Amino acid sequence: MTAAIGFDTARWYWRLVSSGQLPEPTPSRVASASTFDAGFERLSAMDRKLLDKLGSPTTLLVPAEADRRVRRDLVCRVVKSHIPVGSLMSAGDDLLVPSPEHCFLQLAQDSSVGELVLAGLELCGGYSIMPGADGGFTSHNPITTSRKLERYLKKAGGLHGIKRARRALQWIIDGSESLARLSA
Repeated sequence: MTAAIGFDTARWYWRLVSSGQLPEPTPSRVASASTFDAGFERLSAMDRKLLDKLGSPTTLLVPAEADRRVRRDLVCRVVKSHIPVGSLMSAGDDLLVPSPEHCFLQLAQDSSVGELVLAGLELCGGYSIMPGADGGFTSHNPITTSRKLERYLKKAGGLHGIKRARRALQWIIDGSESLARLSA
């Protein structure tokens, strides 16, 4: 079985990919939580090393309440519904990560519309917020586009967070630059 990360852990993953600190994930055909488990303890050393780069706590997606683990360095989120094919990508030996578009939808579950707009601008823009980097951000090519976000949200149907994600999407533009860089 395979473990899957999500939410803010996935957002950090995409920041590190976009800044060249991690390799791009590969496509996966996973479309259901039943295909991954709470296999955090069984992750390979390479996958654990990757998770260490993403900070703590790690958000792990699990298929059922019974799979939740209680640990200081781990937050388990139950995924109860089917997700569109292509929503999860292979990030390592036994590790899945949400696509940028699915990550955006996950963030919509816990973020205000304003916070989600900022996350979307970062995903579709030429920067990532990166504490410790020069100016607090890194410049790079966009991770995704507003059109890809829109297409994904249409496929995602009634998944949790969809209404908030659609509201935020109307304010997201492609190629935006860091607010800190614009004010400099």
